[in-house]
This record gives sequence, structure tokens and C-alpha cells, in this order.
Amino acid sequence: MTQAIHHVLLNEKLQECFSILDAIQKTYRTYSAEYIALVMAHPQTMDNFYNIFEADLLSNYKIYREDRRAEIEALLKDETEKKQ
Repeated sequence: MTQAIHHVLLNEKLQECFSILDAIQKTYRTYSAEYIALVMAHPQTMDNFYNIFEADLLSNYKIYREDRRAEIEALLKDETEKKQ
């Protein structure tokens, strides 16, 4: 560092940072309120969305819903027989 930061300049930068954080907080609170209102207005749509999302995500780890047990067992059995 060739020059020390003056306290007044430092306080100005600190205030600028707090203003940015306040804007972020306000935006998040607005988004959160709108999202909650959307979910409350359309609960079945959101449940369906998250069920599909969860199933897709878990299928990447070969974790499936219980109602697909027979289908998955048949696929794994066929895969095993092909490898033998």
C-alpha cells in the first residue's frame, strides 16, 4: 500500500456496502413473499412440480419411487442376465 485510507473514505465505502446489502435483503424479501403467495395459491401444481423434480434428481443416483419397484427390478434383472 502506498497510501493509507482515510477514515472518512472508509466510512463512505462501508455505508455503500450496507446500502448494497439492504437492497439485496429487500429484493430477497420481495421474492420470498411472492414465491410463498404463488405456492399458497397453487399448492397442487407445486406439489406435482416438486414430485417430478425429486424423482428426476433421485433417478440420477438410481433411487426410484416405491411404485416403480417391479419395473426397476425387471430392468436390473435383464441387465444382469445380459452381463452373464
